[in-house]
Amino acid sequence: MTREVVRARNLEEQVVAAYRRVRGDDHSDTLGAMSNLATMLSAQGEVERARTLLEQVLTVSRRVLGVEHPNTLTVMNNLAQSLATLGQLASARSLQKQVVTVSRRVLGEKHLNTLSAISNLARMLPDS
Repeated sequence: MTREVVRARNLEEQVVAAYRRVRGDDHSDTLGAMSNLATMLSAQGEVERARTLLEQVLTVSRRVLGVEHPNTLTVMNNLAQSLATLGQLASARSLQKQVVTVSRRVLGEKHLNTLSAISNLARMLPDS
């Protein structure tokens, strides 16, 4: 890992800590910072750590924002991607199907996030 990558991750971790301290664990800004850190971790190959962090974010997002909130759906999508990367395809598909179902109902068939969720699910399906 390059020095810049390490520095960037340290900064993301500091941002999460600051939001937790200032805004609290349940604030949407804190959840967003945690999601950003998880994205960075995943990109750096630390998918298991990203998955754990996304599971925490999802638990709070469902409780605070609700299961139909677009941010909650984004976290669910990201977690499903992490699960797929880790080879946990059944869990990944199940979660991604939930994202598709709720996105269709809440956002509509033609919404970009719905289309993206459908595309992500298609990539998780086994070859026929």
